[in-house]
Amino acid sequence: MDSYAHHIVISKGNTGHAYVSGTIDALSFYVIVHKEPFANALHYETNDLGVGHIERLLIYSEDTDFEGSPFTPSMTIKRNVYAEFHGGWFVYNPIYESYVIDLMRYFKQRSAFHTV
Repeated sequence: MDSYAHHIVISKGNTGHAYVSGTIDALSFYVIVHKEPFANALHYETNDLGVGHIERLLIYSEDTDFEGSPFTPSMTIKRNVYAEFHGGWFVYNPIYESYVIDLMRYFKQRSAFHTV
């Protein structure tokens, strides 16, 4: 099996196709993967819209802050999005391109697994 530039960990309970979440290094991600390839997906070779298995891809990090007094605390969640694909690229930071490529390679190999 190929080695990846980044450490990919899939969250427990995400063993099949469809919604898969996890971490890649210190960032979080979720992917919607289909068993069969279809149009308007993320194409593996071109890294753009085409025929593929990935319908949606999001790479992000979340920061939480606790504010307010001890009597009326509040929590703020800030989500930083580094890459988002859903029928096209909404956010694509070239600094995180290696993360996108590793995830696409991982799910390409994962979709090639067949039960014997």
